[in-house]
Amino acid sequence: MTYVSGNIARTSNMLLSQIGIGNIGRTNLSLFRATSQLSTGRALLRPSDDTVKTAAIIELDDRLERGTQTLKNLDFAQAQINALDNGLTQVADLLEQARSIALTQISEGPDADERQAQSVVIQTIIDSMFGVTNQEGVSGYIFGGSTPGRQPIEQVLGSYRMRSASTSLRPDTPGLGQVPITIGTPEAVRGTRGEVLGKVDLQPQLTDDTRLADLRGGRGLGITSGSIAFSFEGGTPQQVDLTQADTIGDVIDAIEAEILQYETDSGESVLGPGGVAISGTSIAIDSPFGALTFSDISGGVIAKDLGLVETTEADFDPVRSVGADLAPKVTTATRVDQLAAVGTSLGAIRIANNGQSVDVDLSGAQTIGEIKSRIESAGLGVSVRINADGTGIDLINEIAAGSNQALSISEVAGNNGTAEALGIRTFSAATRADDLNFGRGVRVADGNADPYYNVDFMLTVDDAAGNPLEIPIDLAPGDLTTIGNIRDVVNQQIDDALTAAGRPTTDLSVSIEPTTNGLVFNQDPSITAGSGEPLRVERRNNSLAAIDLGITGGTWNAATSTYEGTDTSKVRVESVFTHLIDLRTALENDDDFGMQLAVESLEDAIDEVTKSRALVGGYARRIDDQIIRTEDRQVLDEQVRTTLRDVDFAQAASEYSLLQVQLQAGLQTTAISGQLTLLNFL
Repeated sequence: MTYVSGNIARTSNMLLSQIGIGNIGRTNLSLFRATSQLSTGRALLRPSDDTVKTAAIIELDDRLERGTQTLKNLDFAQAQINALDNGLTQVADLLEQARSIALTQISEGPDADERQAQSVVIQTIIDSMFGVTNQEGVSGYIFGGSTPGRQPIEQVLGSYRMRSASTSLRPDTPGLGQVPITIGTPEAVRGTRGEVLGKVDLQPQLTDDTRLADLRGGRGLGITSGSIAFSFEGGTPQQVDLTQADTIGDVIDAIEAEILQYETDSGESVLGPGGVAISGTSIAIDSPFGALTFSDISGGVIAKDLGLVETTEADFDPVRSVGADLAPKVTTATRVDQLAAVGTSLGAIRIANNGQSVDVDLSGAQTIGEIKSRIESAGLGVSVRINADGTGIDLINEIAAGSNQALSISEVAGNNGTAEALGIRTFSAATRADDLNFGRGVRVADGNADPYYNVDFMLTVDDAAGNPLEIPIDLAPGDLTTIGNIRDVVNQQIDDALTAAGRPTTDLSVSIEPTTNGLVFNQDPSITAGSGEPLRVERRNNSLAAIDLGITGGTWNAATSTYEGTDTSKVRVESVFTHLIDLRTALENDDDFGMQLAVESLEDAIDEVTKSRALVGGYARRIDDQIIRTEDRQVLDEQVRTTLRDVDFAQAASEYSLLQVQLQAGLQTTAISGQLTLLNFL
């Protein structure tokens, strides 16, 4: 309350006035503070009111703001993951419909008209699948992978091109980790792209321009940076600084310059006319006058990486002039004339994909980059990459088409076997048997006690007089390594049968046709010129070997007296579109075997989609749980902040009332004290 101090017995009116005004001012200030607290609801109006509480409130404000943004991110992720789950559900339903149709048509027996009609239904399912897989969510295309703004699947001449990235889009969701909200290849419906893996180590040679970063090095671990030392005939070590070297040419120049400087300073002859140069894939040093020894400095390994030190130390002398193999990697800048494995000038290759065939001319291409550009610009949906080991190139099929329109790479006659030289011919002697038929391999009859029941197919070849000879072909699992090995095994069994029958081995042989990609049986032309019939092929013991090798369904070429098999080494995109197109084609062609294969593929796709749905369901549950946890934490933080920051309205209102009384009393006291005179104190 405002008062006049009792210890002031006599004073001037000025002092009494100042005391009264001061007390009224303090009361007004307190009243203003109480009014502000009541109007704002805040106990702390400025940081200086309570610095400790203010620091805690600032931290809580930051946490609440971040929590609000996290909840927005989680809501965003939840909406997108729900769209993804819905998309996968629709995909699963469409696949189940297609599978049900296929099983019904297989079980009901052949009815070509009905199957033709059902193929139209399958086409509508394909169209629906295209719409579902291009469905958009809140963040873009749900199957767009890490590029959700780009349409993941596009139509190309009745087939479908896979365009999305293989990684996923992952929003920032603290406390949960980065949960993917889109998926791309190779998950679920996106499938996996068909890959023609290079079969040849192109063996690039060293050049002055070869970058150190493109070398595997003498230890196979790349090239490090640092300095090396050399000594001649046990003399004082001389240092060579290679920290600024970028190419193998820089290394050679630096080493040669230091050795020449040593020759000038010491008066000794070290290098011969060959100097420091490149030999194949190694550094060569001509040191005919004595031992030139290299070593690493201070625990470095660059001398070992450069192949100059193959053990602890190694000498370059009249006996040893070439260092270790530096194993250069293939890059887009690698020159074709530096590929030791090619060994000849390039020509054209034939690429068939999606029902189109183009002869791509690679003659004149100077680098791997130019080869890549020419193949990709052919417009067949084929891309080129350098393999992970840096030894060759792979071709990638991005078009999901029917199996009969899958990717095939073959030779063009008279073009130096370019496809095989580059290691990209799909059907060659080096092709693995397990890769045939889109990974199904070659299935043979085996394991029976009676050898007769292990025969896979029968070849019937006449002689010129028309006398038939049946040649049983029995392939064992151990024979199924490569196409070349299968060819050799079949040729050996043919030769044995012909020899046992007293007939020349020239009557029949099998080879690999480079331009059509298939096994070719070459029959002696004199047989059909006489009374003999063309070669006949028949399956035995329900073996699928003849089908898997492309022999069944081959054609007889009377002009060349050859039975030409089909190509079973094609490479396709393994996706739901491929399987549905295969099913549609099998229904159109009344092909029971094709329908069975399509059903198997669809069942695998359904299993994959089911796994993806389970994974997405797990992501959705994690997001839901994290939303609940974040909301609970927000509530707790809000409660703590309210306790620290917000005003107690009952207490503030009571203080406000008391301050009003105090102000009134102060005003009255000041007014009364202003009326006092000296007479009042006498």
